[in-house]
Amino acid sequence: MTKLHAGGKFDQNTYKVSGGLHGVGVSVVNALSEWLELRIRRDGKEYAMRFAGGEPEAPLRVTGETAERSGTRVTFLPSSQIFSQIEFNFDELEHRLRELAFLNAGLHITLRDERAAEPRVTEFYDLTRRKSALEVTSLPGKLADCQERDPSRCELFLVEGDSAGGSAKQARNRRNQAVLPLRGKILNVERARLDKMLRSAEIGTIITALGTGIGSEDFDLAKLRYHRIIIMTDADVDGSHIRTLLLTFFYRNMEALIRAGHLYIAQPPLYRVKRGRARSI
Repeated sequence: MTKLHAGGKFDQNTYKVSGGLHGVGVSVVNALSEWLELRIRRDGKEYAMRFAGGEPEAPLRVTGETAERSGTRVTFLPSSQIFSQIEFNFDELEHRLRELAFLNAGLHITLRDERAAEPRVTEFYDLTRRKSALEVTSLPGKLADCQERDPSRCELFLVEGDSAGGSAKQARNRRNQAVLPLRGKILNVERARLDKMLRSAEIGTIITALGTGIGSEDFDLAKLRYHRIIIMTDADVDGSHIRTLLLTFFYRNMEALIRAGHLYIAQPPLYRVKRGRARSI
């Protein structure tokens, strides 16, 4: 609590395989608080310890016994001498805790604001396991898949709408080229919450078609079904916007796919010249 880098993450024997363990965060919170209290239930006993100004007021003491319950409760008051503003923003905390619930299966989070006459309470629990784009096992119905089963030889064209999808399906090589039409502009994921993104039908369709999953725990590049994902939108303003939205989605959620060289952009022609029976683009 008073020493930085005290967690198991910084042990030479475990550093390569562990992450996110305490060692910095809680020590910094303690140092920047007027006071901090610990309540620990472990091995049938309950312990308590209090800190003031980052320093312990007394050694860890046993305060009683507990049955099967276990866990740690941390209560603290930010220092008004260090921070000019110590009022918490409920909406910002709600946004952050919702993301944590998505990324940590089985974790139950309760956010309670008792500053108002009517307490405001929000709970997040096991959001990653709810029916979402991550749990769809069958391929999207509008995906025109290819015959090849070797991902290194397969290409997926993301096209703008059913009309373009129909033309692309006629011109493609069915052996190794798949086509996925997208309806309109997809959600801008730059500022969208994770749960809202996963509720988007078009994004869910893309995730399912690629087969990699999404998120730090579920994403697996080895499961990619197509080693060439080609964004092919119209050569106009709307097409450029859709292309930007798709690039944002891939960069924010599947950056490893880009770095591995699997994402491409097709440049459609702007004009077609016809003279008699001869045509050129």
